[in-house]
Amino acid sequence: LWALPGCLLAGKVADRVGRRRAIAIGSLFFLVGNILMTFGPHFGLLLVGRSFAGFAVGLTLVTEPLYTAEASPARLRGMLNTNVEISFNVGILLGFTASWALDGLHYTTSWRWMFGMCIFAPILSLAGVVCVLPESPRWLASRGQLKEAQQSLDKLLGPREALASLELMKAQIDEFEFHEPIMSLKEMLCTRKHVQLLFIGCGVAFFSQACGIESVMYYSSSIFEEGGLSRSAMLLATMLMGVVKVGAI
Repeated sequence: LWALPGCLLAGKVADRVGRRRAIAIGSLFFLVGNILMTFGPHFGLLLVGRSFAGFAVGLTLVTEPLYTAEASPARLRGMLNTNVEISFNVGILLGFTASWALDGLHYTTSWRWMFGMCIFAPILSLAGVVCVLPESPRWLASRGQLKEAQQSLDKLLGPREALASLELMKAQIDEFEFHEPIMSLKEMLCTRKHVQLLFIGCGVAFFSQACGIESVMYYSSSIFEEGGLSRSAMLLATMLMGVVKVGAI
């Protein structure tokens, strides 16, 4: 539920503070949410922590592919953007694996250990943002910071490809300075070309959920238990299902 406002606000946040800082903000929300879910003494704080984590999911689901698209070479852009989907499914697999590995712990604490293990992911993300990732060169160029954009491109692409990309950005900036395209909601919904693109995008999102795979994944433990598997066998089966799902990507 909280992923929806995260998605809606992600574009504004990324445009205002930059792609790099937007990813850092998402990581902070993840970190706070996981800490609250791990150490929260009552159910209310667990819900607050889950809300923080959900908002972070929506925020990073938009900003991270945006950063990848703007910072990666054209020849690798499509492949790198699929890493978002792969990462989500690897995370699901790690969750199933953690449930199986922590089966020996008491049920009142095992789930806290599982949430606690998730604290390390946003810490690694923050470290990467602070120490490794440069700002998006396209965002820097759109703010008129061409020198910083060139430095970022040099780091990401190398001097030769960086120069060609910078010249292309300059040409686009010069073109849109006087002829900036503005599309109204009516044009987006009534123009045949845009309606087709909108229909395809919404259709992919709808049918990926309507096929029911998310429900199967969510209730897989109950399904396997109803099928007669013991608890340990059920946890192992859900982990193997996660392996198959990742392998199928």
